[in-house]
Amino acid sequence: MTAKEWLRQGRKLEQEVRTLREQKDQAFALVCGSSISYGSDRVQASCKNTAEDKLITYLKYANMLESKIVELLNYRAEMIKAIGMVNDVRYRILLTAYYVNCNTWEQVAELMVYDLRWVHRLHGEALKAIESHYKSMI
Repeated sequence: MTAKEWLRQGRKLEQEVRTLREQKDQAFALVCGSSISYGSDRVQASCKNTAEDKLITYLKYANMLESKIVELLNYRAEMIKAIGMVNDVRYRILLTAYYVNCNTWEQVAELMVYDLRWVHRLHGEALKAIESHYKSMI
């Protein structure tokens, strides 16, 4: 695995967390949206409790999200450690903004007050700079 692939994995973990958070929120909305009607005369036996199933689904998403967040935080700590070993401050800013903070390239260029093409050029140099530090961490 190259340093670039390793850093990309951190961005992918962030995307997984966002997706799980959205799914958990949707499950929560289903739990809150369900209501129990006590006013009807209809009696029907059912071996399935949909409100309970919805709550269980929500709790599963909440647990998955919590464990994924812990994984992401640990991964980010390793990324920040490796990025911190890079000598050039411009490279550290670029790598942190894009891979750790998950900014777009346009946002990184704006943050650094550089042209987008220049940021892409710096990115290649930054990856070369972090490669040796990444290999030493393995």
